[in-house]
Amino acid sequence: LILNLRNEFYERMIYFPLSFFTEKRTGDIMSRATNDMSMLQHSVNSIADVVQAFATVIVFVSMMFMKSWQLTLLTAIVFPPAIYVINHFGKKIKIASNRIQVKLADISSYLERTISGVKIIKSFATEDWEKERFAEENKAKYVAAMKRVRLSAYLIPLVEVMSAVGMVVVFWVGFWQVITGRLTTGWFIGFIAMVG
Repeated sequence: LILNLRNEFYERMIYFPLSFFTEKRTGDIMSRATNDMSMLQHSVNSIADVVQAFATVIVFVSMMFMKSWQLTLLTAIVFPPAIYVINHFGKKIKIASNRIQVKLADISSYLERTISGVKIIKSFATEDWEKERFAEENKAKYVAAMKRVRLSAYLIPLVEVMSAVGMVVVFWVGFWQVITGRLTTGWFIGFIAMVG
């Protein structure tokens, strides 16, 4: 898929009118062909995991409902708040990721301009000024990347705390069902494994 997309990207790009290349920065175009394709490849690789997880969830939830519908419904109560939190942080992470892509394109464009204009830079002795400008571009990309890292770092523990609270409630009700004989110890352990 990525091989074909990259070939198609190049085939279309090569036939674009000259005005396209004057309006767009070289770094932006290069970023589309390299960084965006890498991100897409990562997404495609994740699809297999999603399909496998979806199939596993259907099988396990069916088994959980057959054994204890009360525990299954109790477990499901945890999901809406967790989905809200994941969705909320996910939007912010997406915005931060887009900003990183823009900053990578800026860096590529700046490098391309520097390399193609190195004779002018040398003749006017503006190396120090160029070095500071590049450091600013690089810092902006770093700030965007750190924002995404921070958001991801907050998301995982928050979801884990919510899951832990839900599991405590499920354990409490599950122990009660084992004690009253409505659920065997083996099935309860299996239930907890399936919830995980």
